[in-house]
Amino acid sequence: MGYAFTPTMAKPPDHSLPETAEAEALRWLAVLRSGRVSKAERRAFAEWLAEDPRHQSAWREAQAFWSALDRLDPSDVREIRVRYGAACATPPLAQRRRLFLALPLALALLVAFGLILYPPAFLYADYTTAAGEARSVLLAAGSRVELNTATALSVDDGEERRRITLHTGEAFFTVAPDPRRPFEVLTAAGRIRALGTAFNVRALDGRVEVAVYEHAVAIALPSGQSLARLTRNEQVSFDAQGFGVVAPTDLRTAGAWRRHRLVFEDRALAEVVGEINRYRSGRIVVANPALASLPVSGVFDTRDTGAALRTIEETLKLRRLALTERLVFLY
Repeated sequence: MGYAFTPTMAKPPDHSLPETAEAEALRWLAVLRSGRVSKAERRAFAEWLAEDPRHQSAWREAQAFWSALDRLDPSDVREIRVRYGAACATPPLAQRRRLFLALPLALALLVAFGLILYPPAFLYADYTTAAGEARSVLLAAGSRVELNTATALSVDDGEERRRITLHTGEAFFTVAPDPRRPFEVLTAAGRIRALGTAFNVRALDGRVEVAVYEHAVAIALPSGQSLARLTRNEQVSFDAQGFGVVAPTDLRTAGAWRRHRLVFEDRALAEVVGEINRYRSGRIVVANPALASLPVSGVFDTRDTGAALRTIEETLKLRRLALTERLVFLY
């Protein structure tokens, strides 16, 4: 039998999938990945996660399954190609349905919805963007924040301070002057204080990159280290333990995402694919580790990641196996 469910409903129907914690975890992934999650749905997911330790275990297993795609090797891809290649090559809907029914349930769901796992912050952040989405938010007193793809942040605009918590993702801040209320951006790795400025912050996987466009910022880490002044045309990366080297930055390249562009110059294929994945409702997997370090240069449109993928594939003479347009293996 086939499986179908509505990805935006708070509680999936009882008849659509076997009633296991694993199946529920996968269905919640689809709900949360839909890009239009209501507060009621977020509360329902939090309640589901807390009501049984088995649910938490199933949630971790679902995340681990998706992460494991990065560890596939060429023999794995060949096996998938042999088993499902014929079905993948036939585009009619009926053929694709037969493909999904042939795959294990978990993989079918992941393929069908192109899931990229978002951290829990997306459940309680004030502002979020889905994969490939960007938005601009006008804050109180005239400050503005632009959110890049797959970003989650919260706003605390009080009488004595203006504080933004960037849970994950990337954002560009244009700060309106207000000497009585400092403007700060909090990340897991440290705090950035605006000194009357415009700046970009990227926070992913515990590491933060800051590039200053106007004036300066000051940065303080939980370890006690601090950077008193990072000025215009400078950038630095850091984690909770310390700073990297302060370096000049090309602001047009650093902020290219605001013009829907990705700019790469001799960057490793694995790094480029990882960045493109942030803009896709799906996943590209470099299935052969020997390919990961191949250099890539180019300018790609974030609104057409399919074109970027085709260009990379043709330039590097790669082959692809697409179980759907949302799950692609390069080898």
